[in-house]
Amino acid sequence: QKLIMNYIQEVEKILREVLFKEEWMDEDDYTECVEMTLSLANITREQLAQALEKGVSNGHSIETQTALIKKIFGK
Repeated sequence: QKLIMNYIQEVEKILREVLFKEEWMDEDDYTECVEMTLSLANITREQLAQALEKGVSNGHSIETQTALIKKIFGK
C-alpha cells in the first residue's frame, strides 16, 4: 500500500506536467479539471499508480514512462 502511495505522488507530478493549466485557473479550478479529465478517461489515480508500478517492475523507469506520457500529450 505504501508503494502505491509513492506512485500516486509520481502520478500527481506527471499530471501537473502534462495537463495544461489556464492562466485564469486557480488551484480549485485546476483540481476540478484534473478530476474531470480522469473521470472522462474512466481511470483513477490508483490505476495510474498501478500502471507505473507495473512498468517499473517490467524494467521501465518512471523517467522513461514520464517521457512517453509527455510525448503523447505533446509536451
